[in-house]
Amino acid sequence: ASSAFSADHLHKDGYQALELVRITNLTPLLWIRVDPHGLYNGRISIFQQDACLAEQVFHDGDAAGQVEAMRALAERPLRVQVASRVTNIHDVPVSELPVRVLGDCLRGSVALHCDLPHNPAVRAQAALAIAQWQNNKAPESRDVVGGSSWLGLDLLLQYFKERHRSGADGAVLPANFRRLVLHKHIAGGAAGGDTTSDNGYQYLDTLGDVEERRNAIKFNDEVEIEEDEEYRVRSACVTAIASVRSQDGMTPGPVLTFLEDVLSSGDRAAVGSLLLPSEEDLLKKKQDQALNDEFPLGRRIVGPGDDD
Repeated sequence: ASSAFSADHLHKDGYQALELVRITNLTPLLWIRVDPHGLYNGRISIFQQDACLAEQVFHDGDAAGQVEAMRALAERPLRVQVASRVTNIHDVPVSELPVRVLGDCLRGSVALHCDLPHNPAVRAQAALAIAQWQNNKAPESRDVVGGSSWLGLDLLLQYFKERHRSGADGAVLPANFRRLVLHKHIAGGAAGGDTTSDNGYQYLDTLGDVEERRNAIKFNDEVEIEEDEEYRVRSACVTAIASVRSQDGMTPGPVLTFLEDVLSSGDRAAVGSLLLPSEEDLLKKKQDQALNDEFPLGRRIVGPGDDD
């Protein structure tokens, strides 16, 4: 029988995993969490169905609660868990829904509590949870192929392909440890002066045209360097893929091939300079001009070693 999901692990009818797992919830309860702040000096264990945990992942505004729900989904279905009378939802096996929820979180599906994707630190935990789910449901041998035997591994590899491989030859893209941020002061605010606005920030690597990059550096007020948070997710994904094993403790072939690709990328997997040589010269002139504006000609900066 043909799969309800495409080669990119997207449902052919457009359903998200959260929408599918909701159908299995026959109660009015979304999710429950007792003592979220840890005030009770003890351990409280609550069993919730898969649908409740999925709702918590995408609705709970607390990152700790999201990670707690993901770790519970990584263990589903439990061996003591009562089998559902419904085995398939829109041609998707119910037993696969937990890992598909984790896959949506990893790929950046919108979290409903904030209308934004999950924090990169949470998505990194989703990658590790997928590896845990896969190892719990691993085939007996590394040579098993076909079906959904390696579904968790397929989801991890698909995320890496979407975000960190080039479309033409599938080569591993360089890892951006840092990103250059351009900041333009936006006039306005209650006092009528310059204020900081989200619309005033722009990442230089999102600009492809050389002239457009030069103009962005020239006309923005500040240039900052920040850590690329997506690298956290990339690193966790590589770790998760490398952790996948079959029941006999052997590493499946796709994992070895993936790791060979990552390692063979060598120095190409690290970005050296964030700027082109001409852009570095332009930025240097801009910094020198800003320094001259702050300390005009004829005004000397007195240091701690000066006598006068």
